[in-house]
Amino acid sequence: MPASQSRREIFRLLFGATLASAGLPLISSCSAGPQTGGSDVLGRARQTGSIRAGFDNQAPWGFVDDNNAVTGGVVELTRKGLTDLGIPAMEGIVTPFESLIPGLQARRFDLITGGMGIVTKRCDQILFTDPFILARESFVMKKDARYKVSTYEDVAENPDMKLAVDPTGIERTYATALGVKEDQLVLAGGLAEMIAAVKGGRADALSVSSTSINTILSNPQNGDLIASEGITPVIDGKPQLGGVGIGFRKEDRPLRDAFNEQIKKYMQNGETARIMGPFGFSPSDIEAAAGHTSSELCATQS
Repeated sequence: MPASQSRREIFRLLFGATLASAGLPLISSCSAGPQTGGSDVLGRARQTGSIRAGFDNQAPWGFVDDNNAVTGGVVELTRKGLTDLGIPAMEGIVTPFESLIPGLQARRFDLITGGMGIVTKRCDQILFTDPFILARESFVMKKDARYKVSTYEDVAENPDMKLAVDPTGIERTYATALGVKEDQLVLAGGLAEMIAAVKGGRADALSVSSTSINTILSNPQNGDLIASEGITPVIDGKPQLGGVGIGFRKEDRPLRDAFNEQIKKYMQNGETARIMGPFGFSPSDIEAAAGHTSSELCATQS
């Protein structure tokens, strides 16, 4: 697959036009001006009926479809929660992943959607809802690859191996914590570039959330690729659960708390799986998140 192929093209090949969401709010660029108003973001959003959400355009979590509408598993769950809180309109602001937290703090938008992992270093900066999915880790390689990879330790034990990772993704942290050297990493900005690195021979494998495996392998252009089973890395004796939540500013705890109540309700009544399932999210990964809290993950996740 050429490196220039976009994430939304990958997702469209997998799911087709049936998920196009005509009439959904259009996307804006990350250059949108900062939001104004006081600290009562929830009250203001209910009054105006609208709120801005930052995301990094990564299928199937949150992306822009062929109709230029914002959709994806986490985006649609976010939209449902906002609607039930009396905020019917959500404007999506495409923002590079590494700029999402700074953009939130600069008030360019009022929440982060689209799939951000709950880890300690991010918890120091923002608030998260409780997780609604636990995303395992998988490895993708060519069928005729010289190495078959199923763990980060497999890479660490073979110094001549190269592993493609997103430079801002949690996979880079996992890899280095488990012994992979920096010179073994091929830094590739996003799924399409990581796949291109493997197909082009610059990397022996790529590391990605197992949620993205269907997106990769169901693309007919990727018939030469295979994937490992999902794993839960263990770092310093602590399982890295891959919990994903929605992010808010520290001072906007009332908004986070109100949204968190919606998430808890959806986890109990099956709405989470119903909303995210059509985008390829596993019911078992959703069910695994039940009972975990953001406080727990903030204290244990690297």
